[in-house]
Amino acid sequence: MSEATKLIEENLSKLKLWANTVPKQTFQVNLWHVLSEKDGDIIRTVIYKRDNYRCQICGKKSVQIHAHEQWKFDYSKELQILEDIISLCTPCHYNIHLGYSGGFEKSEREKVITHWCNINQKTREDFSAYVLNVFALSTIKEKKFIFFSSSIF
Repeated sequence: MSEATKLIEENLSKLKLWANTVPKQTFQVNLWHVLSEKDGDIIRTVIYKRDNYRCQICGKKSVQIHAHEQWKFDYSKELQILEDIISLCTPCHYNIHLGYSGGFEKSEREKVITHWCNINQKTREDFSAYVLNVFALSTIKEKKFIFFSSSIF
């Protein structure tokens, strides 16, 4: 990874809520497409219970939560590695998958933006600059991966 890429990612990672982009070739490469529905439900239940049914970014409880996979990419080895699965509320999850939020209704996008601003204590102008950096990083990370591995199972 180039120094510019590392700098962008380092600055983004200072935010409490940020979209750590993945290469487009790895979209939909996840456990939920590999596991049976029953096995996926078992894993989600274990994760939710472990996380006390609380969003691991904003701390919300008693809301709909999602099991989100956290991936690490080894670009030199073309390897996608599952590091963890965490519970996220819907607004945090939509922010993590920022590219998908463009397809939402305007009112839903507004909720995503407002949530990001509140969690990170930033302005809407900060959000606009952030989005540019996220998509710049996403473009830089375009690389094909051959397979994925798991370090938690």
